[in-house]
Amino acid sequence: MKHQALRIILSITIIGFIANSCSYEEPLKVESNDLIPIELSTRGDDFVDHGNSFAFKLLQKVEQEEKSNFTLSPLSLSLAFGILIEGAEDGPILDSVCKVLGYEEGGRQDIKEFCSTMMKRLPEMDKMSTVSMSNLVVTNNDIASPDKAFQTAVSNYHNSYLKSLPFLNKQGVCDYINNWGYENSNKMIKETIKESDFNSLTTAILVNSLYFKGQWANYFKKSKTENESFTTEQGDVKKVKMMKQEGIFEMGSFENTSILRMPYGNGAYVFDVFLPWDDALGVKDVIKSIMSLGGEYSHSLYKRKVDVWLPKFEGSLRIDLEKILKEMGMETAFEEAWLKILDVNDKPESSISKCFQMSSIKVDETGTEAAAESVITAALGASSSSFNEPQTYVFHADRPFVYTIRETSTGAVLFSGVYRGE
Repeated sequence: MKHQALRIILSITIIGFIANSCSYEEPLKVESNDLIPIELSTRGDDFVDHGNSFAFKLLQKVEQEEKSNFTLSPLSLSLAFGILIEGAEDGPILDSVCKVLGYEEGGRQDIKEFCSTMMKRLPEMDKMSTVSMSNLVVTNNDIASPDKAFQTAVSNYHNSYLKSLPFLNKQGVCDYINNWGYENSNKMIKETIKESDFNSLTTAILVNSLYFKGQWANYFKKSKTENESFTTEQGDVKKVKMMKQEGIFEMGSFENTSILRMPYGNGAYVFDVFLPWDDALGVKDVIKSIMSLGGEYSHSLYKRKVDVWLPKFEGSLRIDLEKILKEMGMETAFEEAWLKILDVNDKPESSISKCFQMSSIKVDETGTEAAAESVITAALGASSSSFNEPQTYVFHADRPFVYTIRETSTGAVLFSGVYRGE
């Protein structure tokens, strides 16, 4: 499998998500927590590579729109579109959507198998991490019942729950979806959808929920967290709560960026921090550098003793993606009927009407908790041999930075984001 040998050789320990409380100092321990890599088909491996390219292009586009902190889940969005594709008509619109997402010329069966494998295997990767993924499809029974072929495919391959509701009762639809989203995000996302997000012509609402909770393999002691100066991109200096520790981490650099890899649990998941070399550079420069490598930078990382400072932060945001996805090549998917979701006739009846993502993240001394819900609405018509004390490198994240949460055997990006100290 492409890149597999390199990914396995890298001895990284990954994010293990903690229990409900963050009150303890010592990390939780479990036995028999070996990392068993995910084995993907050649096409699945290609989907990850191209999908990571999509992940960083999406990050670049959102960064241009959002001027504060934000978190994204490119994987959640790809899985949501994996459901949507089950109702798609073969042709140029489907091809354009697959190309943007990184599915390229992958056949439907390849996409089904990839989505099914990721949904099954990611939650099994690390006993010290919690990863859960759920899919929901709500169709409009004021118009018609779900198309049988679409219903069968999303149930069998995407482990999706289907519900048919009258969309004229907008409050009832919102209550149902928001309650589902609240529970599946472990109560991190309180409002998945609003009444203004759909109408009586909406044929279906598709939601993918991705939840991640992990415990640092090398935890931060709360007693060492202190207020430190953080310089914003505007040159302003403010105080933020900075977590501190010194330990052995994988660290590297390329072009104008330093990288720190912080593992969770058994190494199945990692938190990668991309820090510009000086205050004259911004997150735009960092993202451009990452994209120049095609999103693959693991070969630049080496084990070193590092003095780490990392801000303690949390936040939630809704990001509307219609404009961005159109700019990336999905224009016609929002304009022409190419989806057969309801049993109305033999022809496609729907186009995409809205696409947005709700996200929430919390990074503290014990680990990371993150959740994202991607919503798509469809509508009618429109090592060294020396034993000397190693040199201590400094990695102080005291200026805006980019971060990702990745699964290491495939390299798939679960979450990505920007922290600006705001």
